[in-house]
Amino acid sequence: MASQKPVLLITGGSRGIGAACARLAGARGFQVGVNYLRDRRAADGVVAEVEAAGGKAIAIQGDMKAEADVDRVLQTLERELGRLSHVVYNSGITGAGSRLEAAKTETLREVLDLNVLGALLCLRAAVPRISTKHGARAVRSCWSLPRRQRSAALANMSGTPPRRARSNR
Repeated sequence: MASQKPVLLITGGSRGIGAACARLAGARGFQVGVNYLRDRRAADGVVAEVEAAGGKAIAIQGDMKAEADVDRVLQTLERELGRLSHVVYNSGITGAGSRLEAAKTETLREVLDLNVLGALLCLRAAVPRISTKHGARAVRSCWSLPRRQRSAALANMSGTPPRRARSNR
């Protein structure tokens, strides 16, 4: 079981913004759960980077749009690292590249299932663990930040240059 260090779950933490968050959080003293869907090697690489910098991290596979996976991920995190104190919901997809009027209904459902329902499932399961009502410090969301601003903010903190957002024009 873990020490008194804060415990952070980062969904979609095996690459991109999630990986940058994991490295930064590890450097700042968080114990980090790096959630991934398919790429175990990438998640293990992020874990190794956090640990090489002196932090503690674990990789946890799970599909954030599946309620049973969300519960299992949180149980694994707390068994291995201790009580959850923070969450970064970073899982998300854009779907097949197309203009909205050409998007298939199946694609729209996949995007909404992960980006919206998955976030709500994850946060619903996390809130009892991290809300101030239960002794934690805060629950925050940065969903409203456009991708460029999130990327730029992380670049400023992590030293990683931001990626340019793609346009569908």
